[in-house]
Amino acid sequence: MSCQSSNSKTDTTIIGDWDAHLSHNGKPYVLKAHFGADNNYDGFTDGKLFVTGKYTIEGDVMIISDSLCNEQYEGKYKIAFFAQDSLRFSVIEDTCKMRNQGINGLAVKRLQ
Repeated sequence: MSCQSSNSKTDTTIIGDWDAHLSHNGKPYVLKAHFGADNNYDGFTDGKLFVTGKYTIEGDVMIISDSLCNEQYEGKYKIAFFAQDSLRFSVIEDTCKMRNQGINGLAVKRLQ
């Protein structure tokens, strides 16, 4: 007998591994993110670590800080789960231009 959860509903936890297949200036790359249960996260492009940070979730809002900007600057993003295994980020407020440009509108897919 299996104790696995059913895939019939959307999994609304951000904890785990996610990816997106993107391009910049016509060059494709893979973005991967790992969100840990300890409220730390890591971001990788093409397998190379490029950012680490902390996050908290309050309802459908993720509050994030990281090494891309001063770690004292927090950004707030609305998170929306869709298609049972996907997540989209929409900026609420973030003064870190680099992070805002990278996350706002980003859709990622949960890795198995």
